[in-house]
Amino acid sequence: MAIKLVREREPGPGTLGKPELYALAIGQVIGAGVITLVVPAIKMTGYSAWLAYFAAIIMGFFMILPTVFVSSTVRLGGNYSMLAGLAGPNISGIYAFMYLTQCLSLSLFGSSAAAYLGDIIPALSSHGARIVIGAALLTFFYVINLMGIDVMASAQKLMTAHRGAPPVYDFWPRKNEAPDLRFL
Repeated sequence: MAIKLVREREPGPGTLGKPELYALAIGQVIGAGVITLVVPAIKMTGYSAWLAYFAAIIMGFFMILPTVFVSSTVRLGGNYSMLAGLAGPNISGIYAFMYLTQCLSLSLFGSSAAAYLGDIIPALSSHGARIVIGAALLTFFYVINLMGIDVMASAQKLMTAHRGAPPVYDFWPRKNEAPDLRFL
């Protein structure tokens, strides 16, 4: 029995450049969990919350290290494709079902953004308003992702640039308080 050799042409250059890829990487690292869970972590652990984040960084590094090695030697695609190529369809099917439950955590993005907006703008602090804002933000970002990789990468680049900007709530007036315009 002869081995059938399939030759695939080398893929062309992608549409994403280094700034877009860096913005996507920063967006994946500094997500809703880092933004929303710092204050509860400090409340629960005191000033030792940095130890938990440091341990999470170390564990995350070791968790993605095999992916780095495999993806640098073989061009297989994403996590599912790598697992299907290396372990077979049964194991990759189990991974696919487990990943479905992980996708449910995307609601954290909508609820955390709605909680932040409710803290910044008092009119949006009611429970119903937070539900509507969270659902609207999730829908908005879902539609952006449907528009293609270049539109999604541009939006991520814009959001990453604004993460380094001063927070909006420093300038927003609270109840019975004049706006703080020192930094403008």
